[in-house]
Amino acid sequence: MRLCLIASKPTDSVILGFLPAAARLGLEVVLLTDKPEEHELARVRSRQRPRPGCPRPGVGRDQEGHESDGPPARIVGCDVWDARELICSIAGRPAQHAIVSNSDHLQTQTALAADYFGVPGKDWRSAMRAKNKSLMRRGLAGAGAEHVAAAEIRADGKAPDGLRYPVVLAGRLVGGVRAPGRAARAARAVRARDCLRAASAERPNRCRRRRAARAGGIP
Repeated sequence: MRLCLIASKPTDSVILGFLPAAARLGLEVVLLTDKPEEHELARVRSRQRPRPGCPRPGVGRDQEGHESDGPPARIVGCDVWDARELICSIAGRPAQHAIVSNSDHLQTQTALAADYFGVPGKDWRSAMRAKNKSLMRRGLAGAGAEHVAAAEIRADGKAPDGLRYPVVLAGRLVGGVRAPGRAARAARAVRARDCLRAASAERPNRCRRRRAARAGGIP
C-alpha cells in the first residue's frame, strides 16, 4: 500500500511515531516536505535515541517479534504550503492509496490533494474554516448557530471602526500569529483609539465635576 505523508518541520510524532508504525505495517511511504534536509537529519538522529521496548525508526519487526528492516520512507522536497505544487508533486508518482497529514497547518492543502486524486479525505472547506477563525465565525453566524462580535485588522494595521471595548487581539489563524509586526501595529492602533475614546469620555466628566463643585456638590 502506497501512502503519501505531508509535513513541514520534523516532529517526534512523525519521526518516532508515524514512520516506524508505517514500516511495521509494510507501507510504502513518501514524505513530502518543504524541509527535506531537516527531516533527513532528524531521522538519522532518531536512530541514536534509546527507545526501550520500541523498534528504531525505519525498523520493523517480523512475525516472531525480531527487528527487521521495513520499507524506508522516501523524503521528497516540495512546497507543501501550495496545494498546486503539492498536487503536481503527487501526480508525478505512482498512484497513492492515501494522502494524510498530522499537521493542523496543512489540513486544507492535504484535503485538496486527497479530493483531487479521489482518495478518502475531509472536506477542504471544513478544514479551512477550522483553521481560520474569521471564516469559522462567519460560518457559524450564517448558520444561525452563534454570532460573535469580531472585526478583521486590515493589511495597513489600522484599527477598524465600531470596535467594542475591551477588545481581544488575536491572529486570524488558529495556532498563533504568523506576522508579529502586523500584530504589533494593530495593537498600537487599537490602543491609540482606546486612549482617544477614554479621553473623549473623560472630558465631559471633568466638566460635570467642576459644575458640581461650583454648586456645592461633591468634587
